[in-house]
Amino acid sequence: MTTPAKDSLCSGAHLGYKAFKRRVDPTSTPGAIILLASCQFGTSGWSIYFQPDGSNKFELFQKEPQGIVSQLVTLYSALWSEGYELAAPPATVSITDAFGTHSVPVEDWPA
Repeated sequence: MTTPAKDSLCSGAHLGYKAFKRRVDPTSTPGAIILLASCQFGTSGWSIYFQPDGSNKFELFQKEPQGIVSQLVTLYSALWSEGYELAAPPATVSITDAFGTHSVPVEDWPA
């Protein structure tokens, strides 16, 4: 998959990930996968997003700010969801950022 030239694997500070499986309908299959990421940059104007990269594999990208930005430590977050429930959600997903590939356990959605 091709990304725009200004987008690169995320190198934000204090990157953290969570992965959940959520059963939307109590009578349905085990659940849809939902991914969350958070980090910080030293300026405003960044954005981060997930890009699927195969079965249970994802990349976290960053888009650099354009123009004038505030010199202020700013928190950022990204959300991705499967869009449909899976019959057999994975136990883990792999997420790659600028620091490497991370195995993230898929937890049950909090009640």
